[in-house]
Amino acid sequence: QESRGLGDVYKRQGINAEYGDQNRFRSQFTNSMQYHTCFYLIVLVNLCYSLSGWQQLPTTTEAPTPRYYHVSTVSPVDSGYIYIFGGVIYQNGITSSVNDMWRIDVSDTNNPRWEIVTPTNAAPPARGYHTGTLTTDGKWLIFGGRNEQIECFNDLWSYDFKLNSWEQLVQNGDKSAPRKRFWHSAAPSRTTNTLYIFGGYGLDTAYPGYGPMNDLWVYNGTWTQLKPNITTPDSPVPRQGQVSTIDDDGNFIVFGGQEWIGGLNDLWSYNFNAGTWKLLVSLSQAPAPRSGHSAVSTSRRYWIFAGSYTLTQQPEIYHNDMWYYSFISSQWIKVLNDTAVDSQDQPWKRKAATLVPTTSEKFILIGGYGLYQGLLNDVWEYQYS
Repeated sequence: QESRGLGDVYKRQGINAEYGDQNRFRSQFTNSMQYHTCFYLIVLVNLCYSLSGWQQLPTTTEAPTPRYYHVSTVSPVDSGYIYIFGGVIYQNGITSSVNDMWRIDVSDTNNPRWEIVTPTNAAPPARGYHTGTLTTDGKWLIFGGRNEQIECFNDLWSYDFKLNSWEQLVQNGDKSAPRKRFWHSAAPSRTTNTLYIFGGYGLDTAYPGYGPMNDLWVYNGTWTQLKPNITTPDSPVPRQGQVSTIDDDGNFIVFGGQEWIGGLNDLWSYNFNAGTWKLLVSLSQAPAPRSGHSAVSTSRRYWIFAGSYTLTQQPEIYHNDMWYYSFISSQWIKVLNDTAVDSQDQPWKRKAATLVPTTSEKFILIGGYGLYQGLLNDVWEYQYS
């Protein structure tokens, strides 16, 4: 195709470039280009949003018993599989904790298939409210939690996906380990086989008192408590039901949770090198206070979904909104609002579900406790852009 210069464009616009009218056209031409650029950007953004969103995955096989306060992870051996372990169920009028393991093949979202996993040796005792953290060496570390007899744990277990076997790393009741607790948060180092745990509800007869905590521990073969620098006393209030991650700069992040009741929506960062906590002040509106929410990390973003808020002698407030915090702009971005009714376009309001990132810009949501619905075992996929 023959290339055309500005003079040709001027002529097509009815402008004679030879008589010094170029500046007026350049202004018109620039404005036109800016308009069309903005138009195409809007189209592109709308296209991206149209490709994003939730869809419920059909399950054609026997599924796990509906549950909440379980843990889940993507398999480091085969990223098409999502594993779940433990949690709290309700059967025959009895609430109980379990220690079963299941996996679902989500490589074909049109035909996801559940199957029970039977390890080659004994699994950790039944529990809920525990954490499950995938480390860089591909091991799944299970720490703490409690059963429905209110027996708390501070044992540490490792699951090997290749060998399909459990190994107990720390015995329950070990005095060198963090105090027995449940509803705490955990996150792995991105570069070493290291586990961090924070806060939760401490309930241990070996220690005086009980209730929410705000201690931070690291496990890298042995447990060590990380104590903030005393010259900077600011730190998160003791809490339970919060979520944690490690950001791209290697800092430990904590969001939300609750003290005894209510809810929190503060966002904190712990710098390991300086030994200090910092409250991350958002330049935008933050999500409503909540605990029992689900969270995942992607590059420079921390995603939050659902959760609940508890007030004394008032109904519990449930959410199914979605937000992410941008570590680049220091802003919370609302992606989805709370919905007033259940629909096929968005998971219903819930708490204590699990949210797992896969390798293809997708999240997988499993189970939880739904408002007016009780325990769930539904599976949803969220495509983000």
